[in-house]
Amino acid sequence: MQPQTVAIATWLLYFDGVFNLLHYLDRNEIYGYWRAVGGPVSILALISVLCFPAGGFLMANGKKLGWMIAVGASFSPFLLRLI
Repeated sequence: MQPQTVAIATWLLYFDGVFNLLHYLDRNEIYGYWRAVGGPVSILALISVLCFPAGGFLMANGKKLGWMIAVGASFSPFLLRLI
């Protein structure tokens, strides 16, 4: 059993992963824009979208790598906007 804050953070990462995947398929948000542009940044956008559920899954299983992936995934929209 996890503490309440860790469980909520895990669910929020799952929800963000689903919504960011939908944004990746659409062109209105930053992930979809980079998918439409193409190139190596589109692969980076896909990886950052997939880091949300991966970080949540690893956090739920008690892996410290999940925390690092989750923090990186949370900063990915800002980094993609700077590119």
